[in-house]
Amino acid sequence: IEKALLAGEIDFRKPISCHLFPIREVYFGGKCIHYEQIYECAEARVKGKANNNLLYKSLKEALVRAYGEEWYNEYVNTIESTE
Repeated sequence: IEKALLAGEIDFRKPISCHLFPIREVYFGGKCIHYEQIYECAEARVKGKANNNLLYKSLKEALVRAYGEEWYNEYVNTIESTE
């Protein structure tokens, strides 16, 4: 779906739950986000770590789409202030 969208073959985006993957929305007294670590992504985790390609940066477009630019910037500030 994403390749067809980018190629101009379709005019709709994939569902936000797919766009966010491997981030999932979960509910613990309110909506939270959770990283779902699955075996099939093991090579991507190794490559991402080697290239310093952090998940929240890779998923910026999806996170902004889901929660907005202001939320994303606050999220990044929170993460980076704890490093």
